[in-house]
Amino acid sequence: MRRDLSSWLGTLGMTSRKATYRRSRTNHTLKSRGAAHAISLAGGEPLDPRKMLAVTTNFNAITGDLEINLSADNDIAGLVYNPGSQEYEVYDKAILVDQVLASTVNSITVADSKGTGTGQTFEIRDGGAIEASLSVTQQVETTKIADDVTVTSASTFGGFGIAINSPTIEFDDASLGDPLFLSTDETNIGLGKTGGNGMSVIGGTDVDISTGAGAGDIDFLDDVLGGEDSGTLTLAAGTGVITFAGDIGGTGEDEALLGVVINSAKSATVTGKTYLDGTSINSFQDGFTIGDGVNDVDLSNGGVISGFGEDGA
Repeated sequence: MRRDLSSWLGTLGMTSRKATYRRSRTNHTLKSRGAAHAISLAGGEPLDPRKMLAVTTNFNAITGDLEINLSADNDIAGLVYNPGSQEYEVYDKAILVDQVLASTVNSITVADSKGTGTGQTFEIRDGGAIEASLSVTQQVETTKIADDVTVTSASTFGGFGIAINSPTIEFDDASLGDPLFLSTDETNIGLGKTGGNGMSVIGGTDVDISTGAGAGDIDFLDDVLGGEDSGTLTLAAGTGVITFAGDIGGTGEDEALLGVVINSAKSATVTGKTYLDGTSINSFQDGFTIGDGVNDVDLSNGGVISGFGEDGA
C-alpha cells in the first residue's frame, strides 16, 4: 500500500547537542502568550523575527498547533524538549527562537514558508521525547532525528500521526544501546519522499517504529539505507500494513542494514531488494526476523542477506 504524501503535505507551506543550544538562552528570551509572541534582546530592544531570523514559529493556543517555518537556503531549525521548563524550544541554528509549553501542543508542522529554499534541515535534538504528532514537508530537504517522537494526541495529518516527507531522513542517536522510538497510537507513520531521489538513512543506532496494537500502517516511501555502524530496524504495525516502496539497505559502502525485525503486521511488502550484512560486531544476529502472527511477507524481489551465523537469517 503505497501512499503519496506529497500532494497534501505540499500545502502546509504556511500552515554539539544539549548544552550548546541551551547556553544560547542567556541572551535571547521569548515568552509564549497564547497565539502572540514577542522577542527581545537582553537590553530590551525589540526584534522582529520575520526580519532577523530565517526560522520563525506560529503557535495557535486554541488548536494546539505549532508551526515551524524555514525561509532561507541551507538553514537549520532545531526542536528540543526541555524537561526543566517543560517547554518545546525552537532554534534557528543555535539561536533560541521560541518556547512553548509542551502540554499545550497537539501537533507540530515543519515547512519551507516561502517554498523557495534549498538545503534546509530540521533537527529533533537531544533533550527529551517529542510527544506530539509531527509533519515535515518535502521542501525541507533533510530531517535529522536524535530523540524519540511519540504521538499521544488525537491530532493527525491525513491519517498520519507521523509524516516526515523530507527526501533524506537521518536517525542518529549518540546513546549506544538505547534505540530511537517513533510511535503512534493506531495512526499511520509515513517516512520519505515518494518518487524522489532521496533516501531514509538509519545510522549509528537502533530504530524502533510502532503504530500500536490496532490498525496503523507504516510506509517507507523510498529506500531505507544503513549508515556507518547502523543498527537494527524493528517494526510493529499491529493489524496494519508495512510497505517498503524501495530497497531495504543497499550495495554501497555502509549502506546495508544490520537487521530487520517485524514483530507485528497484517502484511509486509518489500517493493525493492533487501540487503542485510551481519559481519559487523554490532549486528543483530537473526538477520531478517518475522514474528509470530505475521503471515504475509513479500520479499520476492530478492537481495542479499549475508554474514550471519548458521542459525541466523
